[in-house]
Amino acid sequence: MVRDFTYSIVELERFLTEHNADDGIMHALRNIKHAIYDYQIMKFGLQPPPLQNSTVSSKSAKWVPKSHVQMFLQSILCACSPTDNSTHLEDDASTSLSVGSETQGSRNSSITSVAGKGWTIGESARNTKIDYNDEKMYQEHLKQLGRNWNLDIIALSNFKACMQNGPIVCVGRVLIDPVGERIHPDFKRSLTPLLSMIQDVYLPNPYHNALHGACVAHMTAVLTKALGLRQYLTPIEEFAYLIAALGHDAGHPGKTNAFLRSTQNPLALIYNDTSILENYHASLVCHILKSQEWFLKHLSQQDWENVRRRIIQLVLATDMMSHFTHVNNVKDRRLNGTFDYKKNAEDLWYLMVLCIKMADIGHNFLPWCDHLPWTKVLFDEFHMQGDEERLLSMPLLLFFDRSRSADIPDSQLGFFQGFTMPLMEELTLANPESEYIKRYIIVHAHNNLENWKKYSKRSLDDIAHELESSDEVAVIEDAFVD
Repeated sequence: MVRDFTYSIVELERFLTEHNADDGIMHALRNIKHAIYDYQIMKFGLQPPPLQNSTVSSKSAKWVPKSHVQMFLQSILCACSPTDNSTHLEDDASTSLSVGSETQGSRNSSITSVAGKGWTIGESARNTKIDYNDEKMYQEHLKQLGRNWNLDIIALSNFKACMQNGPIVCVGRVLIDPVGERIHPDFKRSLTPLLSMIQDVYLPNPYHNALHGACVAHMTAVLTKALGLRQYLTPIEEFAYLIAALGHDAGHPGKTNAFLRSTQNPLALIYNDTSILENYHASLVCHILKSQEWFLKHLSQQDWENVRRRIIQLVLATDMMSHFTHVNNVKDRRLNGTFDYKKNAEDLWYLMVLCIKMADIGHNFLPWCDHLPWTKVLFDEFHMQGDEERLLSMPLLLFFDRSRSADIPDSQLGFFQGFTMPLMEELTLANPESEYIKRYIIVHAHNNLENWKKYSKRSLDDIAHELESSDEVAVIEDAFVD
């Protein structure tokens, strides 16, 4: 309701501007906007949202130091609109659903509840019938994690078990369990509380949420196998890589670095306006890991330092402001003939950085019926920021102005050609022996590019409606890497 009220104010300002209201009226409206914003901040600050708890949270698990949690809550007060983050999942016994008796109404309620936590972005847009209570079908989806690029991860997020435990926990266990067993026999037993803590600090943003973190981890795992990189990683390094992917947006407030700088958010002051969110995500994940005594006792001091170093390296690389620096790290060495990821650890990690970057924008390389829903929630998040920027009389960029939603297809073309393609091409050239990216991923990228050209000057809602009402069945083949 608060967001609706905010949007009404924004619409009123737009109406008055279009009808050339005099300066006195506009000045009065601006004062009202600032008063509303100040009131919302004050109200939100008095009752900061509690951290979410999933059904798999360990009550006995040691949590992040209280001072850091308080800093986390305080740091986002000026960055987030007031939302109700007080929803909790109850104990397993009270939330378990009867497979045979669940009604469509209760299922829709479950989806709404879980979507409010950022654990799903809705139901799958693929034209397939799925029984989300079918445990066998759920297990079949889990088996594809880290192996099948074309896995319908949106569908996975809607299965009952994933709704109860959350995507970071469900995906993280599948990807990390085999690695943990190579680190220590007891590693597996303590993994779930760790994953739950990372999941709990994700906020219910439309796009930068727990499902996005899980999706990026899945994609990074596929890419390392497809490019033949996994064999060069130690178990500790592979763990660092996967945990960095899972937590790369932990605590994301649904606002950009530019917004945090412009509003002088405490995080901007802490990290000196440099990769603000990425520094914060990396710090938060490392704080959570360090709070786990069971984890630290299985590592030497050198192992811990390496884990932390790789997490920082990988997460900071997801800042799009440094995009071409990382692409050129590989490109320049490849062109001068010195690039050798098989023998040079630095080159290997340059490639690992490109993998997590590609996974971070990985929905661009998914089938159109998956790419479109992710694009829609991304721009939903951008437009929510744009509404607040209007409320604060801040200048809006193209991506954040909902009144220019028909320009999104053309902006996507620019992003594809300027950012997506150079990254994809460099990963392809880095390991010419691998045909996987050419065979599966590039095909999706070019198909999506053609669709954005086709839908030029159309709103995302119109495009999505056309997809939903179409009788055409999208045949999406599996893309297993092994």
